[in-house]
Amino acid sequence: MSFVGKKHSIETIERMRKIKTGKHQTIETKNKLRLLRLGKNNPFYGKHHSDATCKRISENHVDVSNDKNPQWRGDGASYVAIHHWVARHKDKPSFCEMCGEKEPYDLSNVSGEYKRDVNDYQWVCRKCHQVSDGRYERLKNSIWIERLR
Repeated sequence: MSFVGKKHSIETIERMRKIKTGKHQTIETKNKLRLLRLGKNNPFYGKHHSDATCKRISENHVDVSNDKNPQWRGDGASYVAIHHWVARHKDKPSFCEMCGEKEPYDLSNVSGEYKRDVNDYQWVCRKCHQVSDGRYERLKNSIWIERLR
């Protein structure tokens, strides 16, 4: 007897939900279920979407990039998130923007205000980044202090 074209009643759905609540499938069970749909066992195996279907899927795709995404934080994003955003949107030059000698490795913030503005960052080599932050001098002084001990 086929269930095709029929629907479960709300009571039945609720009863099934209560039975399943708190129960989890083991890894072995998950692997067995995965293997049942793998390769030739997959109902879509060897088939392809038609051009019309691909076009319809593309048209129905919702654009949730940048400020259209409900999790978008704009300038309120974390330090790391803003650095990743700038790295994706600012072209990386062949040489450091400060010394012009070495290949750039770091994104350095110019103003000290971590905002989502690609013009407020520059691609620099590691040494120039440490010099601009003052880390190079502190490192050099700590090495000399250690050698004097």
